[in-house]
Amino acid sequence: MVQREVREELKNIYSKGNVTLFLGAGVSAGNGLPDWNELVTSLFFRYMMQEEWERIKPYPNYLRAVSQWYINHLGEALDIIVRGLKTGWDKSEYSSTIWDALYSSIASNEKYNVENMLLGYIRDQVIDERKKIKSIITYNYDDLLERSLKTIGYQQFQSVYSFESFSAEIFPIYHVHGYIPYEDNSEKKAYGQVILSEEDYNAVVSDSNYWGNVIQLTTLASSTNIMIGLSLTDRNLRRILDLINKQPLSISNYVFLKRKIPPQLTSDEIENIHLAAMAIIKKWKMNANIKDEGNRLIEIPAILEGVVSNYRDNEIRVFEQLKVTPIWYDDYNDIAAYLHYMKKDSE
Repeated sequence: MVQREVREELKNIYSKGNVTLFLGAGVSAGNGLPDWNELVTSLFFRYMMQEEWERIKPYPNYLRAVSQWYINHLGEALDIIVRGLKTGWDKSEYSSTIWDALYSSIASNEKYNVENMLLGYIRDQVIDERKKIKSIITYNYDDLLERSLKTIGYQQFQSVYSFESFSAEIFPIYHVHGYIPYEDNSEKKAYGQVILSEEDYNAVVSDSNYWGNVIQLTTLASSTNIMIGLSLTDRNLRRILDLINKQPLSISNYVFLKRKIPPQLTSDEIENIHLAAMAIIKKWKMNANIKDEGNRLIEIPAILEGVVSNYRDNEIRVFEQLKVTPIWYDDYNDIAAYLHYMKKDSE
């Protein structure tokens, strides 16, 4: 449900203008495009599909499922996994494979619709004649927003993926992690520097003159910023926020975040936690506070609830450090409702 006080705050923000929208994978996921984890899994699967198998020729659906299971259990950072995959492709093959991984659900569906409720409301912000939205910064490689704008005949925008592709007179959609469009891209090319693997992130972090860093830095320091579909786990974005927060600036940043629901433990999970607690007794023999019996069906869920609550408090303090105000929502459609009211109530 849309909170009235949050709605009023967003209305005031929008009425003043000078707003930039920061978009993450959650925006494109509404059209069936993969999130970060799904994209890496898809790249991993495609890499394995091209390998030569000595004993068996795996069925693709089983190979995909095994790939997903293996990545989930590997415990390796996703950008490190991509770094390994890149060694098996040249530059052209790499961008082509990302294109395939991004758009496989679209390419296989001739009746695919590029619209969803959230994307539609973001598009409406762009075409608003009052020009309250000054720019869009997206971490997505896809061109879903551009295609959505074209479906209504709107052409007054530009996709920016480097300083060379920039014109100050036209509304910019900055693709700071690179741009791999679906339309008019028969060769499946990547435009700009694709930021996806570990060394890509390392290069961006160490290069203060990288165009995407400059755009993010100047925008975050000079406008009111609303982040949608982002989890704020991007290391470079957090680094830039820390840099800005050291300056004597009045900063207004907001991020939509899904409210976390404490996991519901099954009886098997409770029993496994109990067994792990019993194993700890061997290490803590001299600790007077250890416990070897009790009503674990009640105590373990209660402890988990406290752990989740304390961790949530830590998260809020981190947001305060980053000077980002979280807007909590329960259902993804709530974001579209917020954007609708933000623009509607300002008319």
